Amino acid sequence: MIDMTSVSTVASCVEAATVHRAWWARLAGLVLAGAESFDAAYATARARKQARQDDERKRDAAEANLAKLRAEAPDLAARVDEWRMSLEDAMAERDERARREAEARRATTALAVQTFDFLDSRGMTTEEQARMIAGRLDGARWPSQPDFSADRLARCAATLAALAEIVREGGRDGSG
Repeated sequence: MIDMTSVSTVASCVEAATVHRAWWARLAGLVLAGAESFDAAYATARARKQARQDDERKRDAAEANLAKLRAEAPDLAARVDEWRMSLEDAMAERDERARREAEARRATTALAVQTFDFLDSRGMTTEEQARMIAGRLDGARWPSQPDFSADRLARCAATLAALAEIVREGGRDGSG
């Protein structure tokens, strides 16, 4: 016999049966035979449905994460596809790469600000600024004996000239 005492309305019984009809076919025999109460069968069907929905959400999230990984780090996505790395580890590696890249950008920007402030002649001629800097260079006071050679300075000047050209062309203006 079906225990209907704890279910308040027929509508809720119908709703319970239709919402969980996928599982109901398997459990109906137990309820009709009296081996399990309707409420227990309903709770079982509800738990199974929730577990299936949870699995679907996890699968959808994993698929979305893998698609994002394919776009942002195809090499890591390939490792996941080849079972050489878990999706979670690949996402952590991607995040670590992004963190390192952000730190490198921050450090490069900070160094560029210092360098540009140092090299900017501000009221002096370029020649005067260069002579002032050359007069203050003292490599002997540095433990690593830095290279202040004309060749190295020429390479640095060439890099700065190339940087100026990139900025002039609109490749990067420092605003973002």
